[in-house]
Amino acid sequence: AQNRLGHEALQCFGRMRDERFSPDPVTYASVLKSCGIVKSLEIGEYIYAEVRKQGLLEKDVVLGTALTDMYAKCGALDKARKVFEELPERNVVTWNALIGGYSHNGLGHEALECFRQMKDTGLCPNTVTYICILKACGIEGSLDIGEDIYAEVRNKGFLEKDMILSNALVDMFCKCGELQKAQKVF
Repeated sequence: AQNRLGHEALQCFGRMRDERFSPDPVTYASVLKSCGIVKSLEIGEYIYAEVRKQGLLEKDVVLGTALTDMYAKCGALDKARKVFEELPERNVVTWNALIGGYSHNGLGHEALECFRQMKDTGLCPNTVTYICILKACGIEGSLDIGEDIYAEVRNKGFLEKDMILSNALVDMFCKCGELQKAQKVF
């Protein structure tokens, strides 16, 4: 799953089940990641049912994040949001799964709203958060928010450390029609 070989990971999971080994939360998280990779909502929902039956979501933020991410990658954003809302604990990675899901599915407004909600909880965005939210700014043409993000990442010294973040800024400025600013970041 970590190497994006979703089908192979799901086959291993099938063999594991055939040999009567019981999955643990790490196994389930890996299988959910694989479901997101191959966009298998059907298997993901099967895993979700098992996880709920065992009461694992109440205890494991990683598993809750994997489930949110799987639904988002499969385009089932209403289900991703529902799972997210039911989680007893969320961290920046959990928020990133939802924000990224909205951004990658072209729902910039929803991503921006999640970003605002995340910041209201007191969590600090990381580079993944910024990359996802810059994509949302480009989708929505939200230059003002994009410029605020630019100032934040510049002040934190992230631009020098993360080429993907720099590329996201260039892309956002281009989509907002600010080619000189895009050139400056480039």
